[in-house]
Amino acid sequence: MKPILILIAMAGGLITIAGAQAPETRPTFEVAAIKPSKASNDGTNIRSDPNGTLRVENATLKDLIRFCYQVGNDQISGGPKWFDVDRFDVLAKPESRARPEQVLQMMQRLLAERFQLVLRRESKEVKVYQLVVAKNGHKLREPKEGQEPGLQGKKGQITAHATPMAIFAKYLSQRLGQPVVDQTGLAGSYDFTLEYEPDNGNDPAGAGPSIFTAVQEQLGLRLQPGKGSIDLFVVDRAEKPSEN
Repeated sequence: MKPILILIAMAGGLITIAGAQAPETRPTFEVAAIKPSKASNDGTNIRSDPNGTLRVENATLKDLIRFCYQVGNDQISGGPKWFDVDRFDVLAKPESRARPEQVLQMMQRLLAERFQLVLRRESKEVKVYQLVVAKNGHKLREPKEGQEPGLQGKKGQITAHATPMAIFAKYLSQRLGQPVVDQTGLAGSYDFTLEYEPDNGNDPAGAGPSIFTAVQEQLGLRLQPGKGSIDLFVVDRAEKPSEN
């Protein structure tokens, strides 16, 4: 059962650090309901509508951490035995329309309050792919005015709307199973479609480009091996939430 995560924006917010005494400054949902999921084989679904209402189905606490901090599985460690086994449904509504980055910050606060989640951030130097602009420049499109941000993927295709390169790099990290660090220097948000041949393609005659070739040929970017520092999130505390 493979989780399906829809990445909506990069958090860029605060993290609940063990021992920190700073006052809570993240925004909060007006209403939030959390309950155990019924048994399901449909995978995990996390989505947010244009108003910022967040709906989560069949997600573990580890899935929720991955979502709201926009990190990969290999960047999360520690935690009780149940935190990547027990599954939950969440319905959370903001008081007023919320931007995608605010939704992620509100989810961070919800996990801290309802799951008593305390994370400790560490840094580690590892092998990475560096996402850079290719020699002849990028081929990314400027988004239409008012375009809602979003990035979705299916087998052999990634479609992005008003997506920052930092979010694209994190999504590639999940696809490649190795951290991808944004070093493009591109500060904007972009529209693009990437089509490539998945590694498990079984039709050599009709095989398309690898994801590495597609990134360079279709987007004017390049994935090059290197070393970089990544954040590791250590779960120091987590409690099962009550049903409201």
